Amino acid sequence: NYMSENFKRYLNCYEWETVLPGSGAKIKYKPITTGQIKRLLLYEDMDDAVAIENAMDNLVTECVITEGFNIKDLFLQDRFFLTVEIRNVTKGNKYTFPSTCMECGSQTFQTVDLAKLPVKKLKKDDITIKLPIQEAQPKKKGKLTVVETKPETEKTSVKKEEIKPWNYIKINDNIGITVKLITRKLQEAVMTSLQDKTLTDEQRLVEVNLLSYAGAIESIITPAGVETDITFEDKIFFINKLIPSEKEKIDEWYISHDFGIDFKFKVKCIHCGNEAERVIPLENFFY
Repeated sequence: NYMSENFKRYLNCYEWETVLPGSGAKIKYKPITTGQIKRLLLYEDMDDAVAIENAMDNLVTECVITEGFNIKDLFLQDRFFLTVEIRNVTKGNKYTFPSTCMECGSQTFQTVDLAKLPVKKLKKDDITIKLPIQEAQPKKKGKLTVVETKPETEKTSVKKEEIKPWNYIKINDNIGITVKLITRKLQEAVMTSLQDKTLTDEQRLVEVNLLSYAGAIESIITPAGVETDITFEDKIFFINKLIPSEKEKIDEWYISHDFGIDFKFKVKCIHCGNEAERVIPLENFFY
């Protein structure tokens, strides 16, 4: 029995290490096994997004050997980056997939080197908020109006700018919020809450976006103070009451703080010459 078990110590014994572009954490991992890939085939034709994402969680977790690792705590961009890294050491950096031209409809096969795709790190720079300058108020004396012309003193000076944390978003002159980056745990909660609702694809996208933003709120800052003990229902109420231009400020913040692997490629159709930038498809990514 001892001799028959001896070979197991030599199976999948290689380890790799990477640094996540968002959290900066060092993660050690091993390649995916044939048995794990075989289990993924069960989800190939499934439409259940929650089940598919959970399967990916299990796959990545089984490959990671870093102590204390919890995939639910990963930022979404870090989770995707790590998935690609694991795929690279499993099947190599080259990935070939079919691509259909949006102009003429012809199909060709494209090959990209996944290891050469650009990777952007998260930047956490504090924000300088410029405040409106408040003019000194004139003092009235009888029928004459006297304007104070003395230099600003400690009593009359007004701060011209204020330093805010990197995760602060100014909604309007009275309201600001601090937010957190969206984790796998938050994404899972949002997807699960919508699982049994009958929605069109467009409605589902809108709901996922709004619920994710609501769940990401850490605090709401008003002239009355800072509120941190906010229920999820109140966060949803807050998001739904924003006017479009205010909600766009949250969109812009997440765009400007995006990070991770740029999973796009440029392709030129050999039939009609049309050039386009496309997102690399994930069908058969591990097969």
